[in-house]
Amino acid sequence: MNNSRILTSHKRGLFGVMAGVLAMALAVVTVYGAGGALPGAGTEADPYRIEDRADFDAFCGNSNYWDDCTRLDTDLDLSGTVYDRAPIAPDMTSGVISPFLGTPFTGVFDGNGHCVAGLTVYTEDVSRRYLGLFGLIYTNASVSNLVLDDIAVTGGGSCRSIGGLCGALLAGTVQDISVSGRVRAYDNSRWVGGLCGQNLGGMIVRCAVGVHTSAGKAAYCVGGLCGYNEGAIDLCSSTGNVGMGSHSSTMGRFCGHNAGSGGSIRRSYATGQVSADGTAVYGFNAVLISGASVSNSFFDSDTTWQSTSEGGTDKTTGEMQAESTFTTAGWDFYGETANGTDETWIKDGYPRFARSVETLTVTLHPGTGGSIAEANNGADYVGMFATGAASPTITVVADAAHAFDEWNTPLPGTVTSNVEATAQYTVNTYTLTFHSGARGAIDGERVGTASKTARDIADNQRLLMIFLPEMKPHRT
Repeated sequence: MNNSRILTSHKRGLFGVMAGVLAMALAVVTVYGAGGALPGAGTEADPYRIEDRADFDAFCGNSNYWDDCTRLDTDLDLSGTVYDRAPIAPDMTSGVISPFLGTPFTGVFDGNGHCVAGLTVYTEDVSRRYLGLFGLIYTNASVSNLVLDDIAVTGGGSCRSIGGLCGALLAGTVQDISVSGRVRAYDNSRWVGGLCGQNLGGMIVRCAVGVHTSAGKAAYCVGGLCGYNEGAIDLCSSTGNVGMGSHSSTMGRFCGHNAGSGGSIRRSYATGQVSADGTAVYGFNAVLISGASVSNSFFDSDTTWQSTSEGGTDKTTGEMQAESTFTTAGWDFYGETANGTDETWIKDGYPRFARSVETLTVTLHPGTGGSIAEANNGADYVGMFATGAASPTITVVADAAHAFDEWNTPLPGTVTSNVEATAQYTVNTYTLTFHSGARGAIDGERVGTASKTARDIADNQRLLMIFLPEMKPHRT
């Protein structure tokens, strides 16, 4: 089990940014809340299980759970509860300049695809920091497969390290997380992000952040996904708006400050507005320190209203919604194999994670008498779509002498279930009319008709039968 700890920090990086290595020492800390026993043994094979709200409260209230394996087995609605600090691994600091004081999260938390809705963290206390669902996610910890919906995290003046998921990530791993809602900090705040305030040597992978992020006057390091990054961020998206007050600095639509030799951002994108009162803002990243990098990443210059950034490439909305923009940069999309077979992204307007949305399959067979221009493999078209996405526009190429008629199963306007349909065709037919003319008949009838395909005759070809008089032998 885990002992309570004090974490200390030192300054490092440009302008003395508080982002350094956190050292640990034993201390006695009051446990936040009260807890009971969770089902499970806390191992990888038999994790502790959160099966209802009472289990969640027990998990939050007992730090002994925070260095073991835990799995969320139900959706949770936290609406109506207001936390004045992070529910899990909170900072217990009592002074403005104090370092993190508390028990960090060092275990494994598997959200198991479930949703935690309505999280509200609110404080006006200037000593409160490390705000989010988690206060501090620490070395060797892992948080994954979780949806946070309609969150509201608000920090007071001079607060530090605020995010939707966590205040800070230190050398741990966060992956497959989706966050929506609002993160807000008051004046003189630092390190504010939609997902995490600071990433200090951690790894963030496949996270979709749709959070409106804002800070007051004289704020520093604000980003749509991360305020300050010294770790690795890969395959992430940040939407929503980002804003800060006057006399502030270092704000980017995706990240505020990307620093250090370990600060890397790859294959990620940002959309939404970014604005500040008299302060320079950037479409993707504000400050890029030597040794840090941003690669194969993009931001929407139409929605951000920006065309400059320290890393990241500006694209129009139309370009951001074109799959080719991303596949040429090595992004792995469903249905293509040039960039891998992980099927990470699907096209649904802007790219979306295939695993983060309910997806449905549309299978179309060309039938007999034609082919499908958009077919991925062989003769069939197979596409994966997010639930509610518009049905595909398909080009059917009919064989000669055929015309496309309809799908045997009508394609819906939007995809709400798996669809399978086969193309049907009409064979072009033409009428051949025979006129018996004068002095003769056709099989005893004056007029008869027959149908043949265009392979046999030209369009509505008319044949005229001419009768010649019988020729008798000439006698001499």
